[in-house]
Amino acid sequence: MLINEKMISPQLMETYSFDKYEMFISESIAIEVKLKNWQRALHQAHRYKWFANESYVLLPESNIVPANNNIELFKRFNV
Repeated sequence: MLINEKMISPQLMETYSFDKYEMFISESIAIEVKLKNWQRALHQAHRYKWFANESYVLLPESNIVPANNNIELFKRFNV
């Protein structure tokens, strides 16, 4: 898609050069999925906020209680 939009050009040895820089995504949502480690999920989701408008943590229902017990941390980091 980037080649078709002429945003990058193929070069030798499978590298690419950027011909122009243009934001083509106006909004994005990041979702960090973890099976159990909510602390690592929160840390990663917080880092996603650098690149995404919204960031969420997705945990299985069986492991959601510890994260819910620390909901203030999620609020503090806007996740």
